[in-house]
Amino acid sequence: MSSIESQNIRKSIESNIVNLNIPVEIQRKEWESFALNVKLPENIKIESKYIENIFTEWISARNSDDKKIILYFHGGGYTTGSCITHRAIASKISLSTNKTVVLFNYSLSPENKFPQALLDSIKVYYWLYKNHTNQKNIIFGGDSSGGGLALTTILSLRDDYIPLPSSLFLISPWLDLSCKGESYISRKELDPLVAYECLKKDAHYYLTETDFKIPIISPLSMNLGNLPPMLIQVGDHEILLSDSIRLAERATNFSVRVELKVWNEMWHVWPAWDMPESDQAIIEIAEFIKSTE
Repeated sequence: MSSIESQNIRKSIESNIVNLNIPVEIQRKEWESFALNVKLPENIKIESKYIENIFTEWISARNSDDKKIILYFHGGGYTTGSCITHRAIASKISLSTNKTVVLFNYSLSPENKFPQALLDSIKVYYWLYKNHTNQKNIIFGGDSSGGGLALTTILSLRDDYIPLPSSLFLISPWLDLSCKGESYISRKELDPLVAYECLKKDAHYYLTETDFKIPIISPLSMNLGNLPPMLIQVGDHEILLSDSIRLAERATNFSVRVELKVWNEMWHVWPAWDMPESDQAIIEIAEFIKSTE
């Protein structure tokens, strides 16, 4: 049984009808305006810096070790999201893990189509492990499309023989940009937050028709060998559920250490909300990271 807090939040989400015609620029501004009104913990420090001309924010709790980094890939369908929108969840993760969380503003579509976001991600990681800390002290994390970008970044690094981060955690990752997974149908009416039509629109903003045929776009059919330990968190009410299940099965077949956690009655990226289930999910992330160190 979900908490009273989560039930109330779900009702609030369901009462807000998704308008598919709101321009991307307006969506970005509205999300950031909302995020700026979210109160962050008092003992959180935010530092800004540019890495390879890419804006980053370093989110750290008072006792965080800035040599132990969580490089966090924000979600938003590759069209929205930023350091600002993900400060709150980054703060919770930093407090729970005692590590510095690095957010970064990768290039968004439709202005910047694939592979620009991927190239930005590789640049930031490469700079971190070359100039700041050993790659064994870097962890990847990401939610939604950011989870997909985190995975494709690791696969690209692996194929280019670049040393990989020590582990990765994915929250409700979007991995099938063709939107053909089983839950895209079975959870279409159950998911209170993500609309199938929005996913299709975002995928076409991000990709050309030719891009859809590139394996790394939807890496569920790729060779997933030699990846670091992986935690996947997903709600059983969300439209992207089958993406996580398929990833866990395939990665396991390639002998990757995988922990798949399917959360009862939860929706897309629920750890970002203020409720008991969110706190428990963040603790689960911290425990996973500790187990891989």
